[in-house]
Amino acid sequence: MKNKSHFVSWHGLLGVITVVYMVLQCCGGLNLLYPQTAVRFMRLVSLKQLHATSALLLFTLAVVALITGMLSNWFAAAVTGTSWYMCAVCPMLMLTMLASQVNSVYSLA
Repeated sequence: MKNKSHFVSWHGLLGVITVVYMVLQCCGGLNLLYPQTAVRFMRLVSLKQLHATSALLLFTLAVVALITGMLSNWFAAAVTGTSWYMCAVCPMLMLTMLASQVNSVYSLA
């Protein structure tokens, strides 16, 4: 659009990385649906922990891509003041809660 290159901004680059990583995460999740072949290489508990940690990394990438999109000129002009800060804080708060849940469920203690 407007004769601009695609995926040259941080938002575009992180968006592409996030989508590719999401596809890989979904393919890895198939090992949890059909664990017969995966249990030969690692225990099911370790596989679930790896999948949850990987999903946390994926969500972190998504939040960073979202926040870099909020730094664009268009979003900064459309959303100003307290609303902009709320739009930025809410995904980070969700990320914090998700990290806390993954940590409490899969802690090694």
